[in-house]
Amino acid sequence: MRTKVLFYRARGGWRDAAIRCLTGSLYSHCELVAPGQAGPIVETMGASMRDGWRVRRGRIDTKSGSWDVLTFPVDPNVSWHRAVALEGARYDAIGALLSASLFARPREGRWFCSELVAYALGWREPHEFSPGMLAAAADRQDRFEGGRS
Repeated sequence: MRTKVLFYRARGGWRDAAIRCLTGSLYSHCELVAPGQAGPIVETMGASMRDGWRVRRGRIDTKSGSWDVLTFPVDPNVSWHRAVALEGARYDAIGALLSASLFARPREGRWFCSELVAYALGWREPHEFSPGMLAAAADRQDRFEGGRS
C-alpha cells in the first residue's frame, strides 16, 4: 500500500513564487491524500496560511492541472491517522521559510505543509523538508501514476 501526496505546481501567487525560488523547486505546496481516494476530487490534510493558518482537512480537484500526484511506500491509513491527530494545530510560516536553510528547527505545536506530510510519512526531522525535497524522495517508478493530474 502506498500513500498519495499532492504537489502544487501551478503559478499561484507571490508566496508560491517565493517558495519555489527559495527551494529551487517546481513545487510550492503539498497535501496528504486520504486513504482510498481515487479522485478526481480527493479529501486531503494540509497546513496552509490560505485556510485559516491551521492544519486542516480540505478537498482538492486533481483535474485542475495544478497538482502532481506522487506516492510513497507507507501505509496510507497510518500516515492519514498521524496527520489527522494534528488537525487544528497552528501553521508555521517561519518554519516553512527556514526549512530550506541551515536554520531549520522544529517549532512546538506549529506545522507547515511539507513538515506535516513528512511527519505523517514517519520521516525523521520532518521540519527539514520543503515540498520539492519531499517530491524528490518519491518513488520515481510510479511518479504521476500514469500521467499528470
